[in-house]
Amino acid sequence: MQRKIRPAENPPLQEQAGKHRQPPPKRRTRALQAVAGTGALSRGTGAFPPIFQYNATPDLPQSKGNAMKLIILDRDGVINQDRDDFVKSVDEWIPVEGSMDAVAFLTQAGYTVAVATNQSGIGRKYFTVQNLTEMHAKMHRLVRQAGGEINGIWFCPHTDADNCNCRKPKPGMIEDIIGRFNAQASETWLVGDSLRDLQAIDAVGGKPALVLTGKGKKTLSQHGHELPEHTQVFDTLLDFSQYIMQENTAPQAD
Repeated sequence: MQRKIRPAENPPLQEQAGKHRQPPPKRRTRALQAVAGTGALSRGTGAFPPIFQYNATPDLPQSKGNAMKLIILDRDGVINQDRDDFVKSVDEWIPVEGSMDAVAFLTQAGYTVAVATNQSGIGRKYFTVQNLTEMHAKMHRLVRQAGGEINGIWFCPHTDADNCNCRKPKPGMIEDIIGRFNAQASETWLVGDSLRDLQAIDAVGGKPALVLTGKGKKTLSQHGHELPEHTQVFDTLLDFSQYIMQENTAPQAD
């Protein structure tokens, strides 16, 4: 079910794009690459500390022609069930009901689907990049079984203390994804369950969508007045995907 909210009286902060930029520490980058297992792990661009990318396919697609239709998804609480003590292992990674079908619907509607997720549990040493790689391999497998595709996963392993540019609500990951896929920021959706998710896409002029799974209900009740203007609210990712499909099939006015 789609829900609409009134425009925010006080727009959220949009001046959080990385003001603190330094060359990434090479030693830290190599260490994370060393524990990446079979996942493709690479350094992001133009931010300190670096943005990391993971995808389970050898080649991450990149558009060189027309702009791609892009939807960015938060992970915990949107695609999979969230936990107060972090999702730390492949066994703890459990899909939200209907989320695999939702990604399949978005794929079949012609959208490129990417994931942008804060994973400070790595920086806090609650789990490793290898654990994360295993979770994402499971996610890819289940999405493909449903007939969908996740074209890339961006994650931030840092804590707030790192003052990086990739941890949402800062827009580093979002900017990197949009640039990678040659998408138009103004036409790009981000679906999340937290205020910081929505602030990250709003900072680049994109389309915010809040789902009420995960922390979504709490976000709406506690931060409803802070949500970016034009935020659209849906019960689940599946409801969002059905809305997108209806939008794509609606007759266009002459």
